[in-house]
Amino acid sequence: MTRPDQENDAGRVLPVVRQLVAAIHRGQAPPSVSLLSDLECDLGIYSLERLELAARLEQAFGIRLPADRVVDAASVADLAAVANGASIPRAPASVEPRTPRRGPVAAESYEPSLLFTLYVALLLTVMAPVVWLLLLVCPRGRRAAALLRWSARTLVRAAGCPIEVRGLDHLRGLPSSVVVANHESFVDSVILLAALPNDLKIAVNERLPGVPMVGTAIRKAAHLVVNRATVKSRLAGSAAMVEILRTGESLLVFPEGTTARAPALLPFRLGAFAAAVGAGRPIVPIALSGTRRLLPRGTWVLGRASVCLVVLPPLQPGPGAWIEIVRLRDEVQSRIAEARIR
Repeated sequence: MTRPDQENDAGRVLPVVRQLVAAIHRGQAPPSVSLLSDLECDLGIYSLERLELAARLEQAFGIRLPADRVVDAASVADLAAVANGASIPRAPASVEPRTPRRGPVAAESYEPSLLFTLYVALLLTVMAPVVWLLLLVCPRGRRAAALLRWSARTLVRAAGCPIEVRGLDHLRGLPSSVVVANHESFVDSVILLAALPNDLKIAVNERLPGVPMVGTAIRKAAHLVVNRATVKSRLAGSAAMVEILRTGESLLVFPEGTTARAPALLPFRLGAFAAAVGAGRPIVPIALSGTRRLLPRGTWVLGRASVCLVVLPPLQPGPGAWIEIVRLRDEVQSRIAEARIR
C-alpha cells in the first residue's frame, strides 16, 4: 500500500517534471507525464536534462538528493521514491528495455542501385587495406586524421558522388568550435570529412571502435568515443567534450544521437551545446541533405544522389547555464531545419 508521504512526494515531483519537459520540448506539444513515464524513452530526459531535473527537485524538496540514485532512476515513480528516501526498485531481468517508437524508413526519392553499390564496394576493397596499413605506421593524432580526410575525399570523388558545399567561409579561420549537423545516414561522417577543411574530432558511439578497420581509424585519429549506455558514461562524455575544446581542438557532433528513419529531425540532445557553453566556444550548425537518398537507414544498397552541405553562421554562447544551453539547442535545431534542402 502506498503511504501518504509517498503520495505527497509524487504529487510534488510531477509538476517539477512537467515544467522541465515543457522546457525541453519548447515549441512543440510536450509528452504527457505520469508516474509510469520513462524518463528517457517517453520524456526525452537524458543525462544533462537529468542533472537539471535533480537540481529543480532539490530546490522544490529542500533536500540533497543522492546522485547515484538520481542517475539510476528510470521513471518518474523512481524519482518520487528517491525523494522519499526509498531505494529504487529494479526491473525483473525478464523485462525488455523500452525503446523509442519510430516510424518506417521514409522512401523520399531513394533509388537503389546494385551496380553502384558493387562499384563502391570494389573501391573500398582496394582502398581500405592500403589506408589501414598506412594508419598503422602513421603517428596518432593530426597526421592520422589528415590521412582519413584525404581517404574520404578520394573515395567520394572516385565514387562520383557530387557534394555541394555552401557557406564554407563560416568555418575558415574559426578557432576551436563545436560543429553540429543533422544525422541522415551512416555515411554522414565520411561525407563531412570529405567536404570540410577543418581538423575535427568526431564524437562517435561506443560500438564503432569494435568494428574492424573502423576502430583502428577512430583510435589513430583520436576521435572521441562517447559511451551512451548509462547516464554516468554520458556525463563523462560531456566532460570529455569540454576538455577537448579547452585544448583548442574542434568537435563534430550529431546531436540527434542516431540516424532518423523519417525526414523530420529527431530531438536534439543537449551534450554538444552544454560543452560549447562550458568551454565558451562557438557552435557552427550544418544542414546536411541528400545522404538519406544515398544510403537510407535499414539497407546497405546505395542509391545515386547528390549531397548538399549548408554551413550556417556560428552562434556564440552567452552567459548562463541551463537556459543558455536550451536556447542554443532550440536555435540551432530551428536553423538546421530551415536550411535543409528536401
